[in-house]
Amino acid sequence: IQKMITDEKSRDHSDLAHRFELFTTAAIPSAEVKQKSWETFGPQSSMSIHDQIAAMSGFHDLDRPELTSKFTNVFFENAIAFAKSEPIHFASVYFETLFPPYCEQQVLDQSQHYFQKATENLPPVIDRAWRESNDEIARCIAIRALNEAKPKFAP
Repeated sequence: IQKMITDEKSRDHSDLAHRFELFTTAAIPSAEVKQKSWETFGPQSSMSIHDQIAAMSGFHDLDRPELTSKFTNVFFENAIAFAKSEPIHFASVYFETLFPPYCEQQVLDQSQHYFQKATENLPPVIDRAWRESNDEIARCIAIRALNEAKPKFAP
């Protein structure tokens, strides 16, 4: 995969190609790549916010949650810290792009725990996004439960 990315990068030097490279690299299903990608996210990163968005967008893998689940607690801790100390645009982008997209009770429990911990000090835009994200996960869990309870019909 990395060779294909490198070959394309040498052929196309556009800004869009660079962002696709960041997205694609972050999307590689490897724990090592996920760790390296994670280390590039944040206000102290040498990457622009637009480049970070591209890489963040490729970070999570719905088919392989085990590759990024170890970052869940750190994500929530950073989200709280960034909401308090960074410009709202960065904090909002970080939260909305990297929020763990997994339809699991454990993620909902972690999210609710950190939300309760931070709720008094959150800017309104982060407070709303967090509430909506929690609602989305809860809805997904409820829909899955209903689907599991539904009788299966034989063909």
